[in-house]
Amino acid sequence: LKKALADFTKEIELQPNNVAGYIGLGETYYRMGDFDRTITAWTKVLKLSPGYTAGYYQRGYAYWAKNDLGRALADFNRFIELNPRDANSYKYRGAIYSQLGNYPAALADYSRAIKLNPKDDGAYNSRGTIYSRMDKNDLAIKDFTKALEIAPDNPAVYCNRALTYNVQGAYNKAINDCNRAIELNPDYGGAYRHRGAANYYLGNAEQALADCHRAIELNPDDASAYGCRGRIYQETGKYDWAIRDCTRAIELNQEIAYYDRARAYGSLGRYAEAIKDGEMYLKLAPNSSGADEIRRLIADWEKRLGK
Repeated sequence: LKKALADFTKEIELQPNNVAGYIGLGETYYRMGDFDRTITAWTKVLKLSPGYTAGYYQRGYAYWAKNDLGRALADFNRFIELNPRDANSYKYRGAIYSQLGNYPAALADYSRAIKLNPKDDGAYNSRGTIYSRMDKNDLAIKDFTKALEIAPDNPAVYCNRALTYNVQGAYNKAINDCNRAIELNPDYGGAYRHRGAANYYLGNAEQALADCHRAIELNPDDASAYGCRGRIYQETGKYDWAIRDCTRAIELNQEIAYYDRARAYGSLGRYAEAIKDGEMYLKLAPNSSGADEIRRLIADWEKRLGK
């Protein structure tokens, strides 16, 4: 890459308006992970050759890599305006909309990408993820299944379908998908996490703990795995371990862990801490399935404190 960079730089020194040289710089800087210089190079390409529409695509991709979503979106909008039948651009713009939390727009773009390229397993997987986030789980399962028909050896898609099966309460199906993902990639941490959750809901606490342990070994920053293990510890009376895991999950922005840590504190008679965590949980998730239970527990803990 350094030699390529030197060659393109020399080319531009000799011919300052050489579009091909700036294209080469843009591609090389991107491969080097230097996104600021990538953007500068593609901006120069677009200035010298406004009709080179791929410049918007490439610059937008670099903005996306920098997490500058507004500018990335603007460039993909312009590219799609000029190239309305490019399937990949809809897929990438859909991903940007997803990051922005605009799920209806993301859904529309993934659907357009699929219409233009019905064999794109990635688009089906991405649309399935959006359906899942919108609680349209049957449609999510349908898209994940279609993605696997096209590319049957993708562990990530099995994990996404397993997560959705867990939401539906189809825990054995979730375990089957996780097992397949692990066969394909024994170090795929998400598969152990989702299998751990399924085993927990099926009452297989020992297997669930083993899966959570493995998920955390593979990814020490897996908040959901800490949260799952913390819940199992809480429900099996290992309250200090539950507090430890829930604290780590909270540090990693797993909000539901306040619920389980509150219950663990309460079980240890640490009522003030339990109330504080319970109130935080209600602030973050006032309409969740566990909200009424926490309200009841807070009232009980307050009585025990003589409030």
